[in-house]
Amino acid sequence: MATVRPFAYNPTAAAITGATQSGNLAIGTATNIQYFGNWGGVKWFMGPDEDTGYVVALAVTGGNFPTPDGLNDGRVQFWRSTAKTDDSFISMANVLNRELGGTGTFASGASAQAWMTTNNLWTSWTPAPAVDQIRAQLTSAQQVTYDSLAVGDWMKVTSTQYNNIVNNVAGATKKGNSDVQIATRDVLTSYTVPVTYGTGTTASFTIDTNEYVIAMISEAWNAPNGSTQLSYTTSFKGSTIINIGGTAGPSTGGGRDYFVRKAPTDAATETRYPVMRMTVSPNAVNNWPGFYTNNNGATWLAGANGTISKIQIITTTTKSW
Repeated sequence: MATVRPFAYNPTAAAITGATQSGNLAIGTATNIQYFGNWGGVKWFMGPDEDTGYVVALAVTGGNFPTPDGLNDGRVQFWRSTAKTDDSFISMANVLNRELGGTGTFASGASAQAWMTTNNLWTSWTPAPAVDQIRAQLTSAQQVTYDSLAVGDWMKVTSTQYNNIVNNVAGATKKGNSDVQIATRDVLTSYTVPVTYGTGTTASFTIDTNEYVIAMISEAWNAPNGSTQLSYTTSFKGSTIINIGGTAGPSTGGGRDYFVRKAPTDAATETRYPVMRMTVSPNAVNNWPGFYTNNNGATWLAGANGTISKIQIITTTTKSW
């Protein structure tokens, strides 16, 4: 069955029940209204089938456009692209623009649509929905879980999906321990409170202004399963710990875990210093706030109680979701 809708010239722009208003055109939206009895005090005209191409409608203020019944009392003129594709829509828009005195140089559907809106033309073309590039890196089963999450929440994935994020999401950048360090360093198996830091040359790292945190690796010591929490401070060894996206768990005691975040909206508004806490590691024992920088960032990744902390995150400044 064809997809069609009724249109009417409505110069008063007063709202009509069962219709939306675009410029001086009313567009019928209801399925239980007989528009053709001058519904709302205006004369209605049925538009073309929208299944085969994108439609453009323009009010004819003189009310004398040729109609199929030969009355020549049409108040709406229609165009339709030859195919339901962006290229076909842009091509039609360029021709229409030239017919109306323009240069016909649109390069995108969005620019063509913007011109039409400015000039009181209605179109059925709409931008394609943005593709969530974080979601696109997951398996079909994982996408079901991802879709059920609140924005900014974490979910556990495998190393494959974590690496997909790195390789395919625009601007994705690894920060923290290198892949070699993640693969070879041991985590703490004993500790004292507070956790102290050794001496080293491995610099701290930061989440910089306008960066989104979209994935992370955590690794806990050999203890029962728990939860991972990524947080940050806004000053070196800051006392205020602010969570990033809630608890990420479950984390596997004695194992390495990979997490991705659902479409985060909380880009950093200042330089942030990451804090990694895990309920199955010394990082959060007795509410100790976890691994963080304690001397201008110089030894954040150097060592704690004679061994090495492990943390790697992925950030990007490009929001592609």
